[in-house]
Amino acid sequence: MKTISGKKTYTHIMRISSTHNISRVSEIIKAFLKDNFANVSLVILKVKESNLFEVVSKNSFGMPVRSTINPSKKGIIGYVAKTKRELTVCEIENEARIFEGKRQPKSLFILPIIRMHKIIGVVAFGCKNPKKWTEQEMRKLRQLRDALTISLSYTILLREKRKCTKLISDLGQYINSIINGLPSGIITIDKNGNITLINKRAQQILGFEEKIAKKTTIKKLFETKKATANPLLETLTLEKPLVRVETNIFENNGSKTPIGFSTALLKDDSGKVIGAIGIMRELTEIKQMEKRMRRQDRLVALGEMAAGMAHEIRNPLAGIKTGVQYLGRFLDEEKKDSVKLIVQEIDRLNRIVTDMTQYSNRPPIKLDTAPLQDIIELSLSFLKNKIEEKGIKIIKKMKKNIPPVRVDCDQIREVFDNIILNAIQASDINGTIRLSITHLKKANMIETIVKDTGSGISTNDKEKIFNPFFTTKSGGTGLGLSITHRIISEHNGYISISSKQGQDTTVKIGLSTKL
Repeated sequence: MKTISGKKTYTHIMRISSTHNISRVSEIIKAFLKDNFANVSLVILKVKESNLFEVVSKNSFGMPVRSTINPSKKGIIGYVAKTKRELTVCEIENEARIFEGKRQPKSLFILPIIRMHKIIGVVAFGCKNPKKWTEQEMRKLRQLRDALTISLSYTILLREKRKCTKLISDLGQYINSIINGLPSGIITIDKNGNITLINKRAQQILGFEEKIAKKTTIKKLFETKKATANPLLETLTLEKPLVRVETNIFENNGSKTPIGFSTALLKDDSGKVIGAIGIMRELTEIKQMEKRMRRQDRLVALGEMAAGMAHEIRNPLAGIKTGVQYLGRFLDEEKKDSVKLIVQEIDRLNRIVTDMTQYSNRPPIKLDTAPLQDIIELSLSFLKNKIEEKGIKIIKKMKKNIPPVRVDCDQIREVFDNIILNAIQASDINGTIRLSITHLKKANMIETIVKDTGSGISTNDKEKIFNPFFTTKSGGTGLGLSITHRIISEHNGYISISSKQGQDTTVKIGLSTKL
């Protein structure tokens, strides 16, 4: 054995401890062995997975790098791995256990590499000749093993750190995908009101991108939107959650969006308030639905009243008409014109009564399956003369493969007669009416849009257009759209009209495809 310098040993140990590349560590140890031992080589193995040990250093024992062994107490390396004890073999021929390499050294000194009471690897030193390992040699080799333990531990820590970092990153992405996939908007703020999180739905509702929103405070954001209340700021101020409060935000064009809010305080482990979270939902559709339901209830009540009125009015009208016509026989020709005028007005009242009866006593729906395009074409053919009289251009955009609808064909035909006639009457000479049909697959609905180029509807009138007897036309009864709304409601569909004074009017009608 060569004389081992303590100073050189310390230098090598420090180099090994501070090196985190296993190949480089192996080369440092080999250089130390070459300088201080005769004919001694090594192999390093580390735990891989499923209790397998992977060869991680080049060696002269016939154990290829990256090959694995399954440790067993019948093997020399396996015994050390299983028992976590070092093993000295002075002469391999006298050893009952089998060496796992293809080329066997004559003697071995094998040490377990242990971190936190758990084996992470094995280092085996082998000599070409039979050898009795001295205490000094074994002490130095243990010191190398200890340095190797530090190096391998650091490598394991780096691997675990990368694994944890990826896990945290994947978890963050997973959480973000959930938050951004929610149908409700979510906003979190710190105790100073700074926005710390805003999901995609909240961005859509408020009209702010995340980058811009995070550079402002919740106070400024709600002020920008002219909000009628700021639930998140109120939650921080009062230090209490709010449940189902409503606020309205306004755009520069004056449009209003109602928003429902529920909030809660965010606290740290000690219970100290660090911010607030708000869950928001746009209430536009809910408000519209509530409005439609109130309108439907109102129309039902008016219908019942109209039925009673029609019965009470029709009989006296018939008597009045008969009496006036009888009295007209005894008048001279000059005064008979007045009688004719009275009869015309009685007939007009009778038409109103008839419309009232049709509105209140709708026939039961007889459902059938039919292509909506065919029903619309029938309405266009029926109104052809009126379209040609005003020189109106009809532009149709009807996609192919539109599924049929489940409707009462006669009543839906009445709906489109009414809607298209209104569009014709509202349009200027040589105007344009656009008709489109779209399949809304997710909703199982067919949506028809009728858009004219008329003068639009005023804001005040738009609130009343479905009310019975409301009309802006001379000679109209004001029951056309009321009947249309009732027919669509009875088909579990929807109808909406959007318009402004001096602009186009767009009517949307949705009907179900479910059979």
